[in-house]
Amino acid sequence: MLKHFIDSNSRIYKFSSYLMDLFTLNLLFLISCLPIVTIGASTLALSRVTMKMVEGKLSFPTKTFLHEWKGNFLRGTIIEIILIIFGALLVVAIRLLPILPTISFIIVGVGILIALITFVVFCLFIFPYNARYENSLLGSFRVVFLVSSLNPKVTAGLLILIIAVVAIMSLDPFWFIFVSFFFFMIGFSTVSFGISHISLKLFTPYE
Repeated sequence: MLKHFIDSNSRIYKFSSYLMDLFTLNLLFLISCLPIVTIGASTLALSRVTMKMVEGKLSFPTKTFLHEWKGNFLRGTIIEIILIIFGALLVVAIRLLPILPTISFIIVGVGILIALITFVVFCLFIFPYNARYENSLLGSFRVVFLVSSLNPKVTAGLLILIIAVVAIMSLDPFWFIFVSFFFFMIGFSTVSFGISHISLKLFTPYE
């Protein structure tokens, strides 16, 4: 049994190496997000590293993350600001929704729902897209919107998964603690790895 942990070609060794990489990346991500204003840069750096993991091109997780964080700080921060403004406008619109007349409530409500779904899609895919492709920010958001619209099953599946996780965490304290612990340990890097894997399959056919 011990030789499986020592043999670099064994599945157990490769799996344990992946777990260690994910743990290291998750820790780096959490630390680099502490100033709050660096969340965008940290998320983009994490996406670039996990994209390389998916492609089998990652050698030094820590060194690569720090290099990508420094090299993509400005772009990641701008993306963060855009998403914050988008999210803030959504919050204001939702807060103002109850004061509208019934007909306007329905029409505006549908518009807000579409905008909310678009916002979540941007949060999911804008960072992994920028982790792989060179494009203007406006072009990046445009491509992400178009590709997600052309793949409704994948988009809907991810949205349902997010809703399910949030619902489970809200209804059961045990699952709230369990999921929180998971994200604290390897959750953010694991999710980034999964989204990078999905993004690669989504965007590659349109290259």
